[in-house]
Amino acid sequence: MSVLAVKKRSNIIRNNKIENKNICKKCSGELDEFFTCKSCGNNSYITAKQRILHISDKNTFKELKLDKVDISKKCNYEDKIIKAQESTNLDEAIIIGTCNIDGRKVVLGVMDSKFMMGTLSVSVGETITKAFEYATDEKLPVILFCASGGARIQEGLYSLVQMAKINAAIKKHSDKGLLYISCLTNPTMGGVTASFGLFGDINIAEKNSQIGFAGKSIIENLYNEKLDSNFQTEEYNEKNGMIDIIADRKEIRNILVDLLKMINNNEKLVKVSREEEKISDTNNNLLEILKNVRDIDRFKGKDYLINIFDKYIELKGDRISSNDSSILSGIGYIDNKSFIFNIQNKGRTLKENEDTNYGLTRPEGYRKALRISKLAEKFNIPIINIIDSAGADPSIYSEENGQAKAIADCLYTFSDLKTIIISIVVGEGSSGGALALSVCDWVGMLKHSIYTVISPEAYLKIMRKEEKVSNELLKSMRFTAQDLYEDKIIDEVIDENEDLDFNVKNIKDFILDKYDDLRKKDLQELIRNRYERIRNWDIAVRRMIK
Repeated sequence: MSVLAVKKRSNIIRNNKIENKNICKKCSGELDEFFTCKSCGNNSYITAKQRILHISDKNTFKELKLDKVDISKKCNYEDKIIKAQESTNLDEAIIIGTCNIDGRKVVLGVMDSKFMMGTLSVSVGETITKAFEYATDEKLPVILFCASGGARIQEGLYSLVQMAKINAAIKKHSDKGLLYISCLTNPTMGGVTASFGLFGDINIAEKNSQIGFAGKSIIENLYNEKLDSNFQTEEYNEKNGMIDIIADRKEIRNILVDLLKMINNNEKLVKVSREEEKISDTNNNLLEILKNVRDIDRFKGKDYLINIFDKYIELKGDRISSNDSSILSGIGYIDNKSFIFNIQNKGRTLKENEDTNYGLTRPEGYRKALRISKLAEKFNIPIINIIDSAGADPSIYSEENGQAKAIADCLYTFSDLKTIIISIVVGEGSSGGALALSVCDWVGMLKHSIYTVISPEAYLKIMRKEEKVSNELLKSMRFTAQDLYEDKIIDEVIDENEDLDFNVKNIKDFILDKYDDLRKKDLQELIRNRYERIRNWDIAVRRMIK
């Protein structure tokens, strides 16, 4: 066989391997219906049209007929556009239309990375902008699947300004209280990441995706530094607070179905009847209460999350620096009603406690809780805050990263956040770290939980000369549920025992009962009453003065 024939045969084999959609390019394994390798789990290229078939209800997708602005001829690259159109059977690097997802109408846009690397052109920018304007007029949520190398360099500054144009349209869409979900796939880079890619109300990253601003090779060449293999992966972005959810390709539709249902869930809640609970005297042995509330086997925030909610989706990241696992935030159902939740969480094992920083919340935890609570305001979803923390993290790291400001922002914003807020102390509530999630419309405490300005040990060191914490000292702190109910700091004491099911039932009843009461108030009355509650927190002090 001649050298030419060998080369020709090699090219055919290579081309056939690339074009064979059933073979994984990474390990040559077989692909499933989602073009994911059955052997190594790698996601192979999927066309925009194939993605639409996987995400939308059957036969519901209708492409929006939007006027497109093509400047490829003016910018001298028309030949590349024609070649891309022929190879992908697309007009441009994105398809946008309306469809149903589990019966709910949305605007769905999908970028195709094979069309000039999915780059952001004037045409793509105008299409996305008009799609958001259409969605705003029609009051529809928007879901975009991003796959792009960034701005289309051939179009120069015309391409760059699309970033600002699209985000301005997203702002108008958001101001109407409408949902935008960004699904980031491989790759999502440059100007797309820095504009609409990471600007979703909820950001979902598909597994095996590179997500970043500057390309990895550019950074390595610029700084002469070899980057870690984890750099710009979906896990890297989740750790740095940019991603809410990482999902397998085949899971994304189901996650979208749940999110659309939870956020647009307008079904009426049936009121749950609940007997008035008697408050028992808990001041007899305060040392025992303090010991029990810190017991490693006491039910933790995650125990309540798993058992109170019928179904939930955790949302992660503060969109600034990282994700803090000492607060679990997200959206879920209780008796078919949607709630946003922020739940302080500790661990049982050493590893769990290290992961949650022993329940000491860092600035990014408060910023995450506030970010997701603002989604509750936007979509008119009630908020549940569950408190169990020995305090805010006092480390140098947290000081340098704005701990005080993060807590202050929570106090400031929650004071008139325009949705129902219910808070529950389930363990140890201490200092501003607990107060940050306590500005609300109704506060409950489990009967054996505590809520105090500072830990008893710190109180002892600062205020008293005793060598150890005593029952007398604890009594002077007035930190039990009964004390605080009498002082009008909290609104209700919730009965508890060592049975998780018993506690869960009582907490669920408390939430549903108070929600049913609070939703009868109009928004202005709700905010006015919340302010009055805050103003009256020192009523016990005024009573003492009198």
